[in-house]
Amino acid sequence: MPSSDPSALWFIWDMAMNLQPKSILDIWVWFGSKWAFFRELTDIRNCRYKKDQWRTTIDWIEIFQDYINDLHKFVYDKILIGDCRDVINVLWYYDMIFMWDVLEHLPKEDWKKLLERLKFHSNNIIISTPDWFYWQWSVMWNDHEKHECWWIEQEFIDLGFNVNRYWILLIATIWFQK
Repeated sequence: MPSSDPSALWFIWDMAMNLQPKSILDIWVWFGSKWAFFRELTDIRNCRYKKDQWRTTIDWIEIFQDYINDLHKFVYDKILIGDCRDVINVLWYYDMIFMWDVLEHLPKEDWKKLLERLKFHSNNIIISTPDWFYWQWSVMWNDHEKHECWWIEQEFIDLGFNVNRYWILLIATIWFQK
């Protein structure tokens, strides 16, 4: 659903603030707060308020077209419709990739392969996922919202990620600042 727990936003803000990425790939979106959050962090805070002044590329992969609204079309540079497991193969390099509450929605083996592929597209990856499994079915007529799996800290560590726990979320990161 286009909403989630915001408890770790300060952590993500701090990481992104230190990196000051020039390009961000967002895999999943909130109704409005998260993507505006990255635009504010990278352009607005640097006195680039008007769209024609923006210097940061922020692209988004979304599997469910009905979530896209006019606000998204304004803030994102490119909206890529499709399954991120496929779309990632045609993309280049980003300073930062951000995935918030995505992993639990697809089979775990698919995500292990995807996480390995993401490492070729960025040195700075932030992933958030619930730290416990709960059943979730179709939400807002979106069958992709169904929960398929649950991750534990060690699984991220085995894939080379650092893990932090924030209330009900696990935040996994690979971070090689330039």
